[in-house]
Amino acid sequence: MANGIRIPPRAPLATLSRRSSPFDCARPRNGCSIAGMTGNMTTMLAIHIAGGSVAVIAGYGALLARKGSPFHRCAGYAFVGGMLVMALGAMVVALQKGQTG
Repeated sequence: MANGIRIPPRAPLATLSRRSSPFDCARPRNGCSIAGMTGNMTTMLAIHIAGGSVAVIAGYGALLARKGSPFHRCAGYAFVGGMLVMALGAMVVALQKGQTG
């Protein structure tokens, strides 16, 4: 107490945020857990992750190749294809979870 002003106690950090911590894996969010997902959803999630992996590897290949070379062109096409697969996979997974925003 300084000069008669009472400072309220601070709220715990967990109550300040509307979202839970990304490291809070103990309880499922929105009523579904990864183990409880349907087979189609886990397949689409695997396709999404594979597309992202292809895009990352092809992106590094395009960065390392000389601009205009045939390898640079192929790596660029692979990067775009991987990004499209990743985006479409994410869209399907989000729609199946009900996240339309």
